[in-house]
Amino acid sequence: MTEAPGFRLQALVTMAERPIVFRAAKMLAGCLTTAGEATWSIDYAFADEIGDLDPAGPAIVITSLLQEVERLDEPWAAHEARLRELYTELSRDPERSVYVCTVFRHIDAATPRRQDRLLRIRRLNLLAATLSHELGVLVADLDRDLADTGAQNLQTDYRLQGPYATAAAAKSLALTMLLVGLDHAVPFDAQEKARRLLKSFKLKLAAPVPQRRYLIGEMVRRVEAGGVAQVVL
Repeated sequence: MTEAPGFRLQALVTMAERPIVFRAAKMLAGCLTTAGEATWSIDYAFADEIGDLDPAGPAIVITSLLQEVERLDEPWAAHEARLRELYTELSRDPERSVYVCTVFRHIDAATPRRQDRLLRIRRLNLLAATLSHELGVLVADLDRDLADTGAQNLQTDYRLQGPYATAAAAKSLALTMLLVGLDHAVPFDAQEKARRLLKSFKLKLAAPVPQRRYLIGEMVRRVEAGGVAQVVL
């Protein structure tokens, strides 16, 4: 009897992001099953600290920078050094695929220390790109993908709470994984077919924000970028 295909992953994420990992694994298994001739199974385990990760366990690790946003009182130099050490350790095994999820840059105006949080998020997201270049960490750019949909349509902020944000972030993460990092676990053709299926998946969003009409002079053009309306004269 042929063993059903599948793989396992570990995730070092916030409690709010655990449903995202669960949903991403479900999306991956569903699309791989639809794309092939067998039922795929994807198991996962969560860790609270890097020391909780099983070194002999799954070679696919998903991490997030979201929990780092609240460390506002930690000087950035120390913050960066700590994260570099963490990802250096995670990336020590060349057979391990390590993903890092960026942080969605949307913070409500009434949030305490909003500007400090925005600055920390920008630095964290930039660090993700730097670590990718230096260590080969794989970036799941949730910030870019969720910005394209828009915070209002997702009814969420940087904490990614709510069903709309969960589904959108899960799709972004699953697409990233199908694009890179799964070659040792999934045949290339299966990845390609599953990615096409997942890209066609339509997200359920909150009611769209009504279009606002701008009248500034006679030559006005509306541009949508990252969920933000811009006016170009």
